[in-house]
Amino acid sequence: MRESKQKMEKYLKQYDGLFRTTHSLTEAMQLQWQKNVELHKENVLVEHELDVKEQQIQTITRDAVKTDKLMEIAESSYKMSKASAPTEKLKLELENLINITLEAEKKQSELLTKKLEEMLREREVLNKMLVKANDRTQATFDLMKIKENTMKNLQNEINGLKAHVKKQRAQIQQLVGEREKYEREAANATQKFMTSLEEAKLQDLQVVSLQQKIVESESRLKQQQNLYEAVRTDRNLYSKQLIESQEEIGDMKRKFKIMNHQIEQLKEEITSKDHALVKEHFDHHKVDKEKEILKNELLRIKKQIQSSEQIILNQEQEVTKLAKIIQEADEEKQRQIKEYGCVVHDRDTLRQQLIQRNEELSVLYEKIKIQKSTLSKGYFQYQEKLKEVTNLQSRIHALTLERDSSNNQLSHEGSLKQELIRLEKELLQEKTKIRALSEELDHPLNVHRWRKLEGSDPKRFEMIRKLQAMQKKLIRRYEETTIKDLLILEKEKLYVELKTILARQPGAEVAEQLVVYKETLKGKQNQMKQMEEELQMYKMQVNEYRHDLGLLEKEKRQIQQEWINRQLKAYSNQFGNERGDGNTLVYGDPASYGNPED
Repeated sequence: MRESKQKMEKYLKQYDGLFRTTHSLTEAMQLQWQKNVELHKENVLVEHELDVKEQQIQTITRDAVKTDKLMEIAESSYKMSKASAPTEKLKLELENLINITLEAEKKQSELLTKKLEEMLREREVLNKMLVKANDRTQATFDLMKIKENTMKNLQNEINGLKAHVKKQRAQIQQLVGEREKYEREAANATQKFMTSLEEAKLQDLQVVSLQQKIVESESRLKQQQNLYEAVRTDRNLYSKQLIESQEEIGDMKRKFKIMNHQIEQLKEEITSKDHALVKEHFDHHKVDKEKEILKNELLRIKKQIQSSEQIILNQEQEVTKLAKIIQEADEEKQRQIKEYGCVVHDRDTLRQQLIQRNEELSVLYEKIKIQKSTLSKGYFQYQEKLKEVTNLQSRIHALTLERDSSNNQLSHEGSLKQELIRLEKELLQEKTKIRALSEELDHPLNVHRWRKLEGSDPKRFEMIRKLQAMQKKLIRRYEETTIKDLLILEKEKLYVELKTILARQPGAEVAEQLVVYKETLKGKQNQMKQMEEELQMYKMQVNEYRHDLGLLEKEKRQIQQEWINRQLKAYSNQFGNERGDGNTLVYGDPASYGNPED
């Protein structure tokens, strides 16, 4: 738009220059016309003076002829007087008379010859002046032709400028249409931005709730550590529970099958994340960070898989080596400590990411200041920003697709819930079995089977009673640990899901960029409004100039018509009557002076 504005200013300046040149040419034409009229008047006066001088010359020639005749008469009378033999007095009188008349005639003839010479000189001067006047008129007609040609060229240039103005109007209309289209796109982008802000607020609330849950899980972990310490004290008593541990091993095998199934699901999630990583190359820095995070998660999951496989091997060895149960419990404790360390590490990484995000926000604020200073650099950067807006729209579209995919994943929760209900039923069945066994231990059918030992071997009887009490206590602890393990698994699943959702959600950078783009778009809209007002003003100026051009065209035509009429009248007055004398000057054909329309 600035380029079109500069072009319009350039064309208006050219139009002003052409208008000034036409005005100056019309003024010069009027001055030349006045000069032509004055020269024509001078020509008429010179012709009149020439006529008067010719009449004077004719009268002088007539007087000279008369004097010649008088001289002849005097000479004849003198001869007659000689022939008649006059007296001396008459001779003297006649001689005196003749001398007087001769002197007078000589003086008159000298005066007449002087006058004739002066008149001839004046006639030559007037002829020269007439020739110069004719040359001047011819030069003025030539100038008139040149100026008329320049007027035609200027008219052609004006027509070209009009056509260019039409093209500029078409371009302006096209730009207005594009502006409306971009306004609609910006409105859609703002709506999407508001929805993403609301989703970000919800995610913040979920993060707060998850942090609270993490704190609760830490407290539970401490309780479990205390419980494990209590179990370590009872390590010597666990060596005598081979039969019951075999049943527990069967249960553990089933659990390990479930764990293998979960591991396969985790592998599928890893492959899906890999595919998502391949697709998300639009922002290199963020993708690299997400890759690092995912690599850490993969390492953690691989460690979990390795630890689970190690647990499977250890528990298969427990069939033959029951003494290693406590060591495996220690290993389980260490694994949970490692997981706790991983959780702490993830928390630290999240803190580092928050710090990095804050640093990136500070960098972005500096960039915003730089962009505010560079906003005045023009239309080219405006187009780049529009391209960035389109990229952001595509990114928002990709985020919506990811959200839909996450919703689809959430739609599969029904099957998982059914499986969870099935597992809970199995757990209740196992609990009922354990209760039945515990009731059998509390209320045995053969009550009197230990009476022999009570009388014969009381120490052994006490050891058996203690063993039964420890078995009951171990069953209760085992139930509590299974319940806590299930709770920990659920918390871990929730934590992983929320982590993936948070990783997919747009960060504060996108929000800041959208705010910046919204502000720039408002500025551009204000600029477009100003440019529309300027365009309306230029349209009004163009209409005024067109009106002025129409008036000038009418005035030019009127002046040309008046000039033609005056020329025709002048030529008709000048050449209407042909002169009979040979000394009269003959002028050229008026057609030789040219038509002012040529």
